[in-house]
Order: sequence, then C-alpha cells, then structure tokens
Amino acid sequence: MTQFHQEAQANEEHYYRIEWWSGSFEGHLQLPIPVQADRVRASYRDGVLEIRLPKVEVKPREIEIEVG
Repeated sequence: MTQFHQEAQANEEHYYRIEWWSGSFEGHLQLPIPVQADRVRASYRDGVLEIRLPKVEVKPREIEIEVG
C-alpha cells in the first residue's frame, strides 16, 4: 500500500515543497524557472531527501538612449 501526503508553501524569495511517501516512488517535476544545473545539491539524512536548486540570476539589461 502506498501512502502520500503533499504540502506546498511559497513566499517572495523561496518555494518549499514537502512530500511524504511510503513505498517506492519515481516522480518528475517541471520547474517554473531556470536553475544553475552545475550547482544543484542533494542530501539524504534521517529519511529526508533535500534537493537545492539555485535559481539563475538574471541581470537587468541596460540600453543607452541617445537624445538628439
């Protein structure tokens, strides 16, 4: 028997997603923003899998305007 519980919380700076599964599980998650793939980190401790996906920092583009 597989049991499932899901919880999500969002604020301006962070998005948290918490899932509890009992039994085997495989899942795919579509991310709403690009992440820095080379800086992704994961750890598993005391039955908790934590995955950190740093966002890609997009710098504003400056455009010079000539006034003539």
